[in-house]
Amino acid sequence: MNTPPTPSSSNRREGPPADRFSILRPPSPPIRRARHRTVLPGFGISAAITSLMIVALVVIPLAVLILRAASLGPAGFLAAAWTPRARAASAVSLGSSLTAAVISSLLGLLVAWVLVRLEFPGRRILDALVDVPLALPTAVAGLVYSTLYVEKGWLGQWLVPMGIKGAYSLLGIVLVLVFVSLPFAIRVVQPVIESLDKDTEEPAQARAARVYLRPQ
Repeated sequence: MNTPPTPSSSNRREGPPADRFSILRPPSPPIRRARHRTVLPGFGISAAITSLMIVALVVIPLAVLILRAASLGPAGFLAAAWTPRARAASAVSLGSSLTAAVISSLLGLLVAWVLVRLEFPGRRILDALVDVPLALPTAVAGLVYSTLYVEKGWLGQWLVPMGIKGAYSLLGIVLVLVFVSLPFAIRVVQPVIESLDKDTEEPAQARAARVYLRPQ
């Protein structure tokens, strides 16, 4: 009786071992590329508009100013920048800014310490009023001060006869600059004072009191 030939082991094709649990596994979901999500929606458009405004309002005017100054040459630039009117304008700007910066720093430190360390009625209202100059345009603040300190203004009618002119003067410029810059000085110093421990202040106060009360 003839038996059918059996294939030899060398002629068999060996494939990967079958997984007995492959039938029970659910099909894997298709791979999707993750989209790059920004923190703010519409950030690209906003950044483009902001960049365009900065270029139109800052970069182009500065470039034109630099090109105009370069076209005059060194001698022409010095002749235009060193006139008596230009020197007076620079002196007023630098002098009033420096004076306002010193006054704002001292007052900001004092007001910030009072708001942090002392408890008194109306403290929250005073803390909220500190931010009012930030919401008020600088031009409006200048108009308000000029209206108050003119000769017939609410304060000018009392101060002008005493020789104190707060409108259209160096004093008025310093007052407006202090009004605008004081909130920044307070908000910068206030968190620093809040982070300081009172235990480090009490020995310093005690030492200062001993030095102050020491008999001469």
